[in-house]
Amino acid sequence: MSQEKTRDIEEVYVTAIHKAGISLGIFVVATASFLAFVLAFFRLIGTLFFMFSIETGPVLRFLAALGLTGRPIILMLIDIVDAVLVGAILLVLAFGLKSVFTGRRYRVISFGIKDIDELKEYLVGLIITLLGTRFLERVLRVEPGSELFNAGIGIATVVIALGAYDFILKQRKKPGG
Repeated sequence: MSQEKTRDIEEVYVTAIHKAGISLGIFVVATASFLAFVLAFFRLIGTLFFMFSIETGPVLRFLAALGLTGRPIILMLIDIVDAVLVGAILLVLAFGLKSVFTGRRYRVISFGIKDIDELKEYLVGLIITLLGTRFLERVLRVEPGSELFNAGIGIATVVIALGAYDFILKQRKKPGG
């Protein structure tokens, strides 16, 4: 077998492995996104049952499995928003990776991600929002002796770091920057 033919076979093999790896990774992230949205839906249904005091045996077990019993309604709603945000982050990641690595764009998805830096910008914004909802949940559930101040400092540090990173990304993208 000639060296050129060997290189061609190797190129086909590497391309196939690359496409399979990217496709599998995107499938896993998209599936995780779907599961996060399903969890948010079930939490919404459970919250509605709890709001209207439908607490028969199976429904009460369902609410307990979702962690919805004995909690204020606002915390339940924040949990739903939190699950939706996690699903959105994973969805943006899945389609952003697909767009960046394969160049394929979907008309129905208006993310418009052209390179990995744009994907990072979307993710930074979504992560900051997710951290904000988590902190809000802790604030609304303040208990005596709670480490709320330490949690706030930790979350603020991460948000400031992500904001600085996002600022640097945007400055690097500007012409002459």
